[in-house]
Amino acid sequence: MNRIDPKLAATLRRPDELVARGLASSADLPELEKVAARYAVAVTPEIAALIDPENPADPIARQFIPSAQELTTVPGENADPIGDDAHSPVAGIVHRYPDRVLFKLVHVCAVYCRFCFRREMVGPGKATALSDDAYQAALDYARRWGFVDAFRRFNEESKQYTWWNYREGAFQRDNGLRIDFIWISPALAKKCTRCWIDRNPRSWERPSDHVPVVAEFAL
Repeated sequence: MNRIDPKLAATLRRPDELVARGLASSADLPELEKVAARYAVAVTPEIAALIDPENPADPIARQFIPSAQELTTVPGENADPIGDDAHSPVAGIVHRYPDRVLFKLVHVCAVYCRFCFRREMVGPGKATALSDDAYQAALDYARRWGFVDAFRRFNEESKQYTWWNYREGAFQRDNGLRIDFIWISPALAKKCTRCWIDRNPRSWERPSDHVPVVAEFAL
């Protein structure tokens, strides 16, 4: 059961909203506005309900509530501490290991951790998703390296969708997109025995707009 007051059931995305909920001090508002102008802010009702506003050292607040300290850069800091840029041959792809790639299709999160390694890549002024051209270029890169679309190994039929808009009865009219994939290495492709789209969860009460892609392997 959802115990969150309907009046509070909205993601907090601005410092003034955090102040209004008692999750930040009004005295800090000017500095927090500067933080929000550079870095994304989002605190869901569920996260907000876990924070103790009376505890200045609350660990969950420190994880998700912005701080003016975020604007301070000290010697040795790196905007890309895990080296994504050095291993990104095309937009949206991080190819750090020979047999796997990280495909960063969208650049938004439900909540934003204040210590995220990729925080410089999201937020104000940043793209929220890959463009159509960048998306195709990323897929082409994966194909050139031999990665295989597991679903298409077993099904070449058209209109095989994994996402339907909530509006205008898209699911009932079967007007969707296939935007969820399982891409596998050539070695793993040899062991893949089946791959399918499980449409059943989309018919459940209050479903996601996506459905899972499932693969089986003989390992």
